[in-house]
Amino acid sequence: MLSTVFLYGGLFLVWILPFIVAIQARNMAAHALQRSSERLARNIQLNKLTDIQTEITEHADSIESLHTSLKKLRSRVGMRALRDRNAKKDDDIPDHLRDPEGYKREMRKKLRANGTLK
Repeated sequence: MLSTVFLYGGLFLVWILPFIVAIQARNMAAHALQRSSERLARNIQLNKLTDIQTEITEHADSIESLHTSLKKLRSRVGMRALRDRNAKKDDDIPDHLRDPEGYKREMRKKLRANGTLK
């Protein structure tokens, strides 16, 4: 009787074991499919994020180059204005640093001619 219990028990295990292995294989395949779909979704999101970061970097570079060119343009305009002021400046008035007395004398003459100084 004991031998028949072992025999039927062994047959039952041999019969049920492939089903257990098949169920485990199906669960592992489902888990792998779920992980691969999650990984694919994450890769798509990362690709979108990378594209956005690339656009932001390009825009930041454009803004920086625009800022640089604006600084150059302001410098050019400032130098042009300085040259125009120097060209229009009265040449007969001496420099106030080199000849302070001559500068005072010429400015008094100019102010008297304008009527500001008596």
